[in-house]
Amino acid sequence: MNCQYCSLECKNIHSLRAHEFRCKLNPNYNENNKKYERSMKLLYDASLNRPRKTFEYISKCEKCGNEFSQLTTQYLIDNKKCKRFCSRSCANSHIRTEESKAKTSRSLNKIHEARGTSRKSNNPEHRKNCSKKNANAMNNRSNTPLKHTCIYCGKEIFAKYFHDVYCYECAEKNNLQNLQLYNSEGKRIPSKKRIESSRAVQQRLIAEGKHKGWQSRNLVSYPEQFWKGVLENNNIDYSFNHVVKKKELGLNDMSNYFLDFLIDNRIDLEIDGKQHKYPDRIESDKLRDSLLTKAGYIVYRIPWNEIKSEQGQNKMKEKIQSFLNFYKQYKNNI
Repeated sequence: MNCQYCSLECKNIHSLRAHEFRCKLNPNYNENNKKYERSMKLLYDASLNRPRKTFEYISKCEKCGNEFSQLTTQYLIDNKKCKRFCSRSCANSHIRTEESKAKTSRSLNKIHEARGTSRKSNNPEHRKNCSKKNANAMNNRSNTPLKHTCIYCGKEIFAKYFHDVYCYECAEKNNLQNLQLYNSEGKRIPSKKRIESSRAVQQRLIAEGKHKGWQSRNLVSYPEQFWKGVLENNNIDYSFNHVVKKKELGLNDMSNYFLDFLIDNRIDLEIDGKQHKYPDRIESDKLRDSLLTKAGYIVYRIPWNEIKSEQGQNKMKEKIQSFLNFYKQYKNNI
């Protein structure tokens, strides 16, 4: 930018206007102009009074009243532009006016719109590419999972967002960030990337000797204590929480299977609680049973039911009697 009178080069439009006003080749230039003199005096006084170095200044917090020190200049103190609060918590808890809140919300909307990450944008690409952190910040989440359809493949999914979402498979294909998804029962579904990464870390720790792998739990549940008493009353020897390595069953895995009760080194007696009714657990139990049967084990599962009522006690007696009949027949065949 060059001056139109003396062709002096200026860095920006503000310095250009200031120079043209002071330029002596300007036909409107007049040393006796009071406006010119006043502006020059203000510029001169500001340059003299502006300190060259910062210093430590002690002020009081407007929220809690505690004194705190800060490095500032005299210019910032005179213009009230130094720190007003001692900490971030005091600044956030300060009561703001509705005008200031509206101003900050407008500025945030402009920033997210420019980045293409606005939740309130009319452009679906902006709503799709916004991150999970912005979703929490814009208060665009529900307390309960909502029913959605994937914007790419149309698959039915559940998530706690009000905007359009996508499934884990489409996130991998399009190289997008994984959003937290849920099943129809409200249980969180981990992504494949998270499962693989946690599994790789666990195997690395086992290989380095920093972790012993999954061990048997020390606590014994009430159903297991109950069936311990049943087996002992009927003089049936067993091995509790018997370890079977998955590597021995043909899997490339360092973890183990734990058999609830191993009887005669062949019968695997499993007492199933409510967790075995979940779809993912049913599939894992099917794989486990098929591997154990191929290895020569006999898997016998007993679903546990409450025995507080008379009806529940009768059901459990029937299950005990059916297992004893099965065990007698097994002994006779041997």
